[in-house]
Amino acid sequence: MLVLSRKEQQEIMIGEKVIVTVVKVAAGKIKLGITAPNSVKVRRLDVLQAGTMENGEDSHEI
Repeated sequence: MLVLSRKEQQEIMIGEKVIVTVVKVAAGKIKLGITAPNSVKVRRLDVLQAGTMENGEDSHEI
């Protein structure tokens, strides 16, 4: 895992087409903006895992 420190409005590029922007940092929460082509699916892992667990499946097989 790569761990980076960024301030508000700073960006990180993933690959050639995905940009992650730190939009806001406040009260222990971070808001991220993600710019990616429509062909790239951007999903929250916690939501995927919760949905998988509700279906009775192993949360590691997403």
